[in-house]
Amino acid sequence: MINLGRIATGTKTSMVFGWMAVFLMFSTALSSQILYEDLSLEVIKEAIENAGLELEDVEKELLLSGIDIYEIEKTGRMTVEQKNTIQNVIIRMTEDIQKESEENQDKDRKPKVSDSEEDIDEEEPEEEPIEDTLQNQVIIEEEPEILIYGQELFRNKMLSVTKKSDEINAPDSYILGPGDKLVVSIWGRTFSDEEHVIAQDGYIRLLSGRQRTYLKGLSLGEAREKLKRILRNSYKFSEGQFDLKLNFSRTVKVSIWGEVMEKPGAMAISAFNSAFDALSSVGGTNDIGSLRNIELRKSDGQKLIMDVYELLKDPSIRKNYFLDDNDIILVPVAENIVTLDGAVRRPLKYELRKGEGIRELLEYAGGLSEDAFRKKIQVTRYINDDQEILDVNWNDYQRRNQNFELYNGDIVYVEAIERSYRNYVEVVGEVSKQGQFQRIANMKISDVLKKAGLTQNSRTDILFITRTNDDGTTSLEKIDFDLILSDENHPQNLILNDRDKIEVWAKERFVDNAEISVFGSVRYEGKFPYDQNKSVTVRDAILLAGGLSRDAANIAIIHSNDPLNPKITEYKTIDNLSEVLADENAENNVLLNPFDSLVIESNNTFVEGSVVRIEGAVNRPGAYQYGVNMTLKDLLALSGGFKLSASTNNIEISRVVISNNEPTKTIVENIEMDRDFNVVSGSNKEQDYYLQPFDNIAVRYIKDFELQKRVFLVGEVQTPGPYAIYKENLKILEVIDRAGGLTDEAFPSGATLYRNTDSLGAIVIKLDEIRTNPNSEFNFVVKNGDQITIPKISEFVTIRGATRVWEVVSEENITEGNLIRVPYHHNKDAMFYINEFAGGLDDNADKSKILVTHANSEIKRPKNGFFKKKYPKVKRGSTITVGYKSEEDTEREKETDVNWTELLGDAVSQAMSILTLILLIQRLD
Repeated sequence: MINLGRIATGTKTSMVFGWMAVFLMFSTALSSQILYEDLSLEVIKEAIENAGLELEDVEKELLLSGIDIYEIEKTGRMTVEQKNTIQNVIIRMTEDIQKESEENQDKDRKPKVSDSEEDIDEEEPEEEPIEDTLQNQVIIEEEPEILIYGQELFRNKMLSVTKKSDEINAPDSYILGPGDKLVVSIWGRTFSDEEHVIAQDGYIRLLSGRQRTYLKGLSLGEAREKLKRILRNSYKFSEGQFDLKLNFSRTVKVSIWGEVMEKPGAMAISAFNSAFDALSSVGGTNDIGSLRNIELRKSDGQKLIMDVYELLKDPSIRKNYFLDDNDIILVPVAENIVTLDGAVRRPLKYELRKGEGIRELLEYAGGLSEDAFRKKIQVTRYINDDQEILDVNWNDYQRRNQNFELYNGDIVYVEAIERSYRNYVEVVGEVSKQGQFQRIANMKISDVLKKAGLTQNSRTDILFITRTNDDGTTSLEKIDFDLILSDENHPQNLILNDRDKIEVWAKERFVDNAEISVFGSVRYEGKFPYDQNKSVTVRDAILLAGGLSRDAANIAIIHSNDPLNPKITEYKTIDNLSEVLADENAENNVLLNPFDSLVIESNNTFVEGSVVRIEGAVNRPGAYQYGVNMTLKDLLALSGGFKLSASTNNIEISRVVISNNEPTKTIVENIEMDRDFNVVSGSNKEQDYYLQPFDNIAVRYIKDFELQKRVFLVGEVQTPGPYAIYKENLKILEVIDRAGGLTDEAFPSGATLYRNTDSLGAIVIKLDEIRTNPNSEFNFVVKNGDQITIPKISEFVTIRGATRVWEVVSEENITEGNLIRVPYHHNKDAMFYINEFAGGLDDNADKSKILVTHANSEIKRPKNGFFKKKYPKVKRGSTITVGYKSEEDTEREKETDVNWTELLGDAVSQAMSILTLILLIQRLD
């Protein structure tokens, strides 16, 4: 019986034992032979789920105890022993999980120690018991390094264990055994689809139990043929209308021992897995475990040798290593490890069997690389407590069809061919095909140049051959290829050596390409090729540039500058271009030299720009380009005309008088105009007023001219909206009275004033005080654009900043910045709200930074009292902000902290010294 009273560790565990109590109610007074037909698989599943366990894990644990819960569900019959076993397994697995959780918590609480302490106190850990299910195996988070070829099969997770044995497609080679579920399907004239489980005696029952057929030990393919023969006597079907499939693979118990990565021991695994798959479930072999001589000891005494290298070559051999109950996999220590490096496809360590040598090693490594030096494969070997080097000519061994046997610890190195090819001639320069060409015996210069191909631009009277001598030096041969073209037997048609380099130059290499430049007032500026005959004149250069543009002046300047002497420049002025263009024989149509620049000047270069300026009460004041015969009316039209505030009867024109070689003077004239830009009075009233370059026109503003001004009321007034400022010194209270006063929901204490004038922004007002005392200093005179806002009544107070609000308010009610809103309490200060509603001050709070911002934007700070600080009173709608200490404040506090223990200790010590001195003096007296 289970003591249900001892369970008090958690809800899930209590629920587990609650379900177990249900099982006990059915078993207390009954014998072990009584069968239960009312306990379904659903009840068991629900108990497992409430215990927080995985159904698959419990299934495997029960299979090791000889219980198949799916078989119980199928038969609908359960003995007391089976039920008690199920109960005990669930309880034990639940306790294991709880114990593991508590151990992890203990580890988290355990204080960390220094490296030195760990070295001193470290004890040898106790060996953990070998787990017997796949569920409890250690999962390796990082893949171990691959040291020996074949380890990647396990360490790169190339093999995996099939856990869901009911979702498989078994091959015909699968060996059947007790517990396997088979589906026999017949279709055609007759239809049958039956499921059979191989019993412990190896038989299944066909034809409603009338026919017993022994299948244990047969492969799936053999069983299919056997059943096909038997059932032909009772069913009619053709060859393609019969099938046998494995629907559920049995679970077998196997043991893995020896040199494996994870914990060896027994485990339950689906029989569908091969011995290689089972080995992968423990991470495969470790760094010293054999990959070539793994033993599979069958339960019938048969011993099979598993070779991972054979599996890598032919994965189909897995079918030869299916598992049976009580099979043992033993991984011995590897006996023959050889290291291979150098010019091979897969340099690595390899495990060889006895008698295997370089031939097999190269086969496992994927063969030699293309640059391998086959005449010398070097083997480093330990012989008689010494190390020796052996050179193997692999070409000779292959020719004699022999092998070179290797031993444990051998290091095999295949050298690479480092010497590059030499049998070539290189041709570069002005040829059709540059590059390297194979040098054959007695090849001459003409032979290789026929392959490279000369071009029309190739210079043939001279080419150079750079020859590399045997001692590494080079020599230069100068060849006249024209002589060879006329006679290939000429002595200059040399026989070429390996690595000779022939350079063929282009004709243009030996010519200085010159150019001239044309800039300025031409249609197409740029650089143009210079005629080597030196026949380009000024007129020719202008024509090359497309001729003169319309703004061209009658003058040009030649800039002569030799690139070899950039610091020396000469200038020549051509002052009558019209004659040069009209007559190519003109005196100024001089010849240009290489690299000359011809600059055609623009007429605009010689004319100083002039403007007139208008400013004041016009729509577009500014400077405007002066125009010929420009009038004041023209300028007013360009500037957008008068503004409404313009004083057209007081327009001032100031003009500068410029005389040749005399000081300038300024004259001023005032004129009157109408709104149509006509002159009403002035010196030239009867005609248009003509402007001169650099005239300044000032249009004055009408004194005290302005449009109506407004102030805006927003919020809780009877009639919100804009109100005109109809008189000087109009005040806030007068505007509110014109709006009919405040509404019943108005909150005057929160009223605010926002002033656009001079960009002042928000201004604090006290509307309560203004209403009771119109002479209050807060009853400001309103300005144009002022906005007065009166909010609704606010019943809340806002608290934010450095408080402990999370201790007293749920997280969903706290917004960013620890902000909360609480009810208003009459005549309370800020600290009352902080302590009452926000959990008090945070450790990093600065008491001097507790601010109260009233609804009207007025800010109040704490004041120093006689005994303690006086914190500001809080009004409706106020916001309490608690600031944090700065880093400087925190450091300052640390520096000024008093060590009271040390201080008191020093004081007591001094007092005792004084008392001792007094007693000594008294005794002396």
